[in-house]
Amino acid sequence: MSTAARTTSALAASALTAAAAHAQFNCLYFAAPEDHTIDAQLHSVEIGHLNGDAHLDIVVASLDRGVYILYGLGADQYLPPIREVATPGAAWASIADFTGDAVNDIAIAMQNPNRVRILPGNGDGSFQPHFEIALDNEHGVVTSLAVADYNADGVADMFVGRGLAIESLVQPEFLLSDGAGGFTIKALSNVFGDPFYATPVDIDGDGDMDVISATIDSVLVIHNIANSFIFASDFLFPADQEAFGTIGNPGPTSVAAADFDLDGDIDLAVSNVVGSISIFENENGAFVETLILETSPAGWHIQAADLDGDARADLVLSNPVGSARLQILQNISGADIDFTTPLGVVADGYPRMTTILELDQFPGLDVVFPDLDRQRVRVVSSAPPVTAQCVFDLTADGIVDARDLSVVIAFWGAENTPADLTQDHVVTAVDIATLLSNWGATTNERAMSASLDWNFGRSAGATPVQQLALEGGADADGDRELTAFELARWIATR
Repeated sequence: MSTAARTTSALAASALTAAAAHAQFNCLYFAAPEDHTIDAQLHSVEIGHLNGDAHLDIVVASLDRGVYILYGLGADQYLPPIREVATPGAAWASIADFTGDAVNDIAIAMQNPNRVRILPGNGDGSFQPHFEIALDNEHGVVTSLAVADYNADGVADMFVGRGLAIESLVQPEFLLSDGAGGFTIKALSNVFGDPFYATPVDIDGDGDMDVISATIDSVLVIHNIANSFIFASDFLFPADQEAFGTIGNPGPTSVAAADFDLDGDIDLAVSNVVGSISIFENENGAFVETLILETSPAGWHIQAADLDGDARADLVLSNPVGSARLQILQNISGADIDFTTPLGVVADGYPRMTTILELDQFPGLDVVFPDLDRQRVRVVSSAPPVTAQCVFDLTADGIVDARDLSVVIAFWGAENTPADLTQDHVVTAVDIATLLSNWGATTNERAMSASLDWNFGRSAGATPVQQLALEGGADADGDRELTAFELARWIATR
């Protein structure tokens, strides 16, 4: 066996081992962000239906200018922003039916003084006069709303996040709706840390919505037991304290919850300001830190959603600094929870938080975030892939390279395998050609043309393998066009 053949065999064995250890995942494609300028200090965005049409609308909270609405027209188009609330201090806005009339309203967490303002919706884009719920002003400022039906009466309730307490413990509140515009306040006292962003989730599987939130050095878990809310600030104290930071160097920033390994219970992903994500696996009700994923520093807000349609929850991380301001980590969990290396989707801006939802006509979820730095709302839409089948990174290492080529070669002639990139039920030279035309692409890039012929002229634009093949005599007829069959014959002689 030649040296080249031995190398190819070794690569194939290594690649097949890697492929077996990871679940197959789909490529992600995102269009360039669509920007909507708003001359304000933008803090949060929410997506929902407000005016009775089939298109989703965007609500934006601004600390200095109030609340704006961008009414959707479909196909990623929006009307110019309308300033619905002129009062400053809006830290967060949420869309839900808070008054029990089956029509969406807007709830706004407002600072100076702390309160929640409700705009009852009419269903046609107009609103009734607002009313407010006064909150405590001595134990931190209101920062966010986590909306869910906590008391199981069919009407949306709120958990009000808190932060920036000065020499005191914070006091987050539950606002439980009575279904007719009234709210009961249930405050939690003596909570250490800043539950800045909160996530509603049934974490213990009892059918009641609980709340999780990152604090200064741990994760706050609030259990909902028959509308009695019990918190345990040290419920998820990390085994690796350095990964979370310390009180002097705050660590956790937010928490995402999902069944990452599809075993039927909720796992957690915690973003850390030091530049990592800690994965806590749910092992029979006990959360164990099983994985630390390296990310860019200052990860701020994390969310979980199935971005690539494989039924597994992926991660979206907003990052206010660095070269990758919006990062995607695809879930490739098999028997163990695992994710791809973070892939940067947006390179600029200051995303404090993200909202993820299907906004347009293309399959796949879209990401919306407020850009605090440049006073704009950015809509990052999933784009249709170039080909119907976009799984080229067979080894799930984030790039299409020689390891993936080795997998295709190893499966030569096999039927109905992941290496059948063209989905014609058998692995042939056409699959090799398809993979090579995507050589070097990462799982976050739009793939190159999947043409089976390459006309290089003087080899300009040839991939390294294609260039090597041309120089090595693969172009049997000398026409400077390397066909799939010429390439296949050349590979077979290596």
